[in-house]
Amino acid sequence: MTKQTLSTIENLAAANTRMVESYNAAAKTLATAYCKGVQGALARAAARRSALRADRPSMLSEQAREQWLQTSVKWNDMVQQRLQAGTQSAITVMDRVAVAATSGIDAATQRVVMIDSPAVRQFVDGVVALQLPVAQLSAQLADKVAAGAQRLEERAEAFVAKVEQAQADVVDVVAKPAKRPAARRNTRKAA
Repeated sequence: MTKQTLSTIENLAAANTRMVESYNAAAKTLATAYCKGVQGALARAAARRSALRADRPSMLSEQAREQWLQTSVKWNDMVQQRLQAGTQSAITVMDRVAVAATSGIDAATQRVVMIDSPAVRQFVDGVVALQLPVAQLSAQLADKVAAGAQRLEERAEAFVAKVEQAQADVVDVVAKPAKRPAARRNTRKAA
């Protein structure tokens, strides 16, 4: 094959590989952001439950309230462990799929390069001419998706940090009763 044909085949393979890697990175980032968001929500719910103090009236006895709080802590821990395990499993699967896809692209590229026939060369040139712009556009789109996923993960991290800060700054405040507006007197002007 000519150097130009080899170069275009390698460019197509590189664009497809970049696309697969970008989508893999985006998917892993989204999975991590989801995990962090759920952890933040669980932390917020735990903070609300822990705010139930003995000085507040409750229908539960003190022992029942303590058991309920302990059970909710255990539940949150279990959910977080399962969430982290599930996220790690999903990331492992995504990595395996990405490796399989990129190795398939590499293997196909090597096999196409090994064939040296004028008819195959002409066919490959036509396919590459059609697919290279699409692959480059797809790779650019995948990069933008990965950047968006990164921003989502940053927002999830900020949410978790905000919840953790709120937990650290918990202050018991006794609400003051609302003041009622003064009753209006029904005053009519005599006609």
